[in-house]
Amino acid sequence: MLHQPLQTPLFILLFLFSAALSSCNGPAESKAATSQPTPVQAQTRPTASIPEEALPTIEARDSAIFERYKEKATREQWQKKPISEIITLTGDFFLGTPYVGQTLERDYTKALKEGTNVKERLIINLHEMDCMTFMENILALARTVRLGDISLDAYCRQLCLIRYRQGRIDGYASRLHYTSDWIRDNESLGIARDITLQIGGIPREKKRDWMSNHPQLYDALRMDPSLIKDIRKEEERLSQTPFNYIPRNRIDSTVLSGIQDGDMITFTAEGSGIDYAHVGFAHLGEDGILHFKHCSLTIKHALTDKRSIPGYMSNKKHFDGMAVFRATDPLSGN
Repeated sequence: MLHQPLQTPLFILLFLFSAALSSCNGPAESKAATSQPTPVQAQTRPTASIPEEALPTIEARDSAIFERYKEKATREQWQKKPISEIITLTGDFFLGTPYVGQTLERDYTKALKEGTNVKERLIINLHEMDCMTFMENILALARTVRLGDISLDAYCRQLCLIRYRQGRIDGYASRLHYTSDWIRDNESLGIARDITLQIGGIPREKKRDWMSNHPQLYDALRMDPSLIKDIRKEEERLSQTPFNYIPRNRIDSTVLSGIQDGDMITFTAEGSGIDYAHVGFAHLGEDGILHFKHCSLTIKHALTDKRSIPGYMSNKKHFDGMAVFRATDPLSGN
């Protein structure tokens, strides 16, 4: 899945294919134990690197949303809960958030219109999201809560760690635009683990070259065509490694029983040049059924779908499978 392709009527289906490229991981009936893990040494935790020129500008409305979130999480002592439960509670907090694409591209869009230069920086936007930024923000906030330092600075560093390759902002190509790259990088840092093979998935080889073949969909690449070379280099590296998925016809009760509340779900796309098409979270409802919690381009806001995950997929013909990855506890690494 890709972050922010152009949103014009002719490209809506293409957007659905590419929205999840970065930049729209026990049984499902049980929840993780609430016992506290033994904290790992702080120096073993991955850290983010945000250059001064890449520091975010945080709007008052985003700061206000963060403070409301902090107050609720602190009052209800979410930090004592398992990371999967914090993810679920955080996702619920952001239900209703409007869907808006290209939020990470706005600096480039403005620069393109004004004929000025711009550098990649960390974007903070809690008042509107696409499917990928919905997932990134929820995971970053949940990790911040679990680590016990619910501050804007701590949240920004977690978000940088999740969104950029090895947590380092070093230009446009350092952002994890493709979800398969996002999964691999976050797994290497111990933030999440891909459990797709564990619950019945298989490896899949596929070339990833959507961005370099469609630079007109990205204002950054239109503004500075030299960036296409950097993106193509990352695509060539990424295309050498298979990514995992569970084919659509193999998603059955056995597969679903391996998914837990709060797991991250990403649907694979059958289109050429891309890996995953849409992302969100598994939500175990009171009905005992796994639902899909996501920020929807079609519905225009974040919601938990009333249908089961297979039911949600039933009318998404461009989805040909899915992958599952699970957040690890930032205190224990488990």
